[in-house]
Amino acid sequence: PYKKYTAIDRAKIGKYACNHGSTAAARMFSKKLGKPVTESTARSIKKAYVEDLEKQRKAEDGGEIVCLFPKKRGRPFMLGKDLDAKVQLYLKKVRESGGAVSARIVMAAAHGIVLFSDKSMLVEFGGHVEFSRHWAHSLLKRMNFVQCKATTAKSKQTVENFREVKKSFLDDLVATEEIP
Repeated sequence: PYKKYTAIDRAKIGKYACNHGSTAAARMFSKKLGKPVTESTARSIKKAYVEDLEKQRKAEDGGEIVCLFPKKRGRPFMLGKDLDAKVQLYLKKVRESGGAVSARIVMAAAHGIVLFSDKSMLVEFGGHVEFSRHWAHSLLKRMNFVQCKATTAKSKQTVENFREVKKSFLDDLVATEEIP
């Protein structure tokens, strides 16, 4: 079972390991946190701490590292972070406005957004991005969406009031425009 450490604890472990060594940091923080911290964990946290220190030195930030977040895990997004966020935002708006969001809708929306933003990413323009149903289902799963099918619910307009709705529509049309 893997242990989870807060970003603040990771920064403290990293700093202590830099000053006193990984083994000493593992021993000390195992007692302090009340859960075992292995030497290899302390070593990997120390390595991440040193990398962050190097980044700060290059950026010329003299501040102390207070939080040390773990690295992002998993495969990177096919569209990149920004375009993926745009596609998700669009799909959320469609869902909020009452539209159905299916795999086909996801694929079409993503294709349109990428076409507008950077069409050179698409396969048909020599790029690497090709949308599949599997990718669309993966996106829906990441968004915690359940695939919605188009509604077959009864319409608000019934046969009984059709003539009334038609008459009011035509009256509104004639009132706004002059038809010769």
